[in-house]
Amino acid sequence: MKTLTQIQSFLGLELEGGGRNFDNAVHQLTIDSRQVKAGDGFIALQGGQVHGLDFLTSVLEQQPALILTDKEPNTEQQRWLDEHPNTVCFVVKDIAMSLGRFSDWFYEHPSQRIRVVGITGTNGKTSTAFYTAQLLDALGKKTALI
Repeated sequence: MKTLTQIQSFLGLELEGGGRNFDNAVHQLTIDSRQVKAGDGFIALQGGQVHGLDFLTSVLEQQPALILTDKEPNTEQQRWLDEHPNTVCFVVKDIAMSLGRFSDWFYEHPSQRIRVVGITGTNGKTSTAFYTAQLLDALGKKTALI
């Protein structure tokens, strides 16, 4: 969980929107407008057919703390944002390019807490991977196979 001020600082953005509380916490991030919950951060990106900002009205109904987007909201979208003073919108150029680094920072570097086992060779890799996962699971360790 990060505050809007911490996010603004990490992204190197100017604070705007007088009267808004930049100490509000952002609980989690999502790029899926259907999964936004109160206090979340919605990352509005260009999809295959539409942009995430096209779902702004339904997103704002869920009362997110933050909207990150790579596109300036149009006049109507800005009016909707102005009607929701508890939601801050940051426009970040090339957000898709820096999303991995931002998510890593936001969630406090989760990949550094993962133990990875690699299995190589000509024969028996799949069986060895499954046996290793079963053994670790029996020892109470969380496992995942790729």
